[in-house]
Amino acid sequence: LQERRHSRGWHWWKTLLGLLYDPIHAVCVTALIQKIVLDQICDPDVSGNKPLELCAVGLCQFASTALLRWGDKVATENRGRTGGTRMVHRQQLFAKLLMLDAEELGRVKGHWWFYAGVNNVDLMAKDAYYQGFMVIQSAFGLALSIIMLLYVQLSKTLETEVEFGEGLAEAMALLAMPGISQIVMVILSFTLLWRNTRLGELLRKRMAGEAAWVDSLSWLCHAGLPLKSLASRIRARVDLRFTNESNYFVTYHKAARDWANDTLWCVKWLVNLAWI
Repeated sequence: LQERRHSRGWHWWKTLLGLLYDPIHAVCVTALIQKIVLDQICDPDVSGNKPLELCAVGLCQFASTALLRWGDKVATENRGRTGGTRMVHRQQLFAKLLMLDAEELGRVKGHWWFYAGVNNVDLMAKDAYYQGFMVIQSAFGLALSIIMLLYVQLSKTLETEVEFGEGLAEAMALLAMPGISQIVMVILSFTLLWRNTRLGELLRKRMAGEAAWVDSLSWLCHAGLPLKSLASRIRARVDLRFTNESNYFVTYHKAARDWANDTLWCVKWLVNLAWI
């Protein structure tokens, strides 16, 4: 991730800035506009030019949506998942293969190189490089949520005759338990994921099965005319080999899929229990 950030340079920062406006729009702008509409514009006891105020908050929502669209466009154009990450790593892998000698090439089967260039590079772009942005965006959204809760509590305090210091202390006390529970849930979630070695074993076996059937399919697609000279018995053995490789892959794919889904639901249960 550090290497990607340095190599992408200003594009990395533009992507991050574009993504960070999403939680601002969802957590701050939309919530504040709804609060203003419900507490002031819809309240008959509050005086003012209601149609003008309603148009003003509507324009604010429209402007925020326009900024959200602009941020999404900036992030989409600068994130570099394909040209800046996938093809860069594939070019590096290609150059490495060209520089290996015969002994080094013989240590690893060819289909592993092919699988790494097609699938592993794709996973690096989606599940490592881009997920880094998603983690920062989620953490930023969580911080904004806590700030908004504090703001709502303080605004209620200012509307009463309670002193600001007492109101701040009350607001912090109300946020203490949710804040502590969220921190505990995050620690437990990362601990659960870190200790989940069984999932890593299943994913490695699934990767081996997928690399095997990809190699067989690639060989068949590139064989061309020499296939015409194969006897029926050889064709049957090739078909059986591909079937066995597919069954091996599907078996561990289902196991890894179910294990990953169960792990995700453990995290969801922790989050929902903290919310309750």
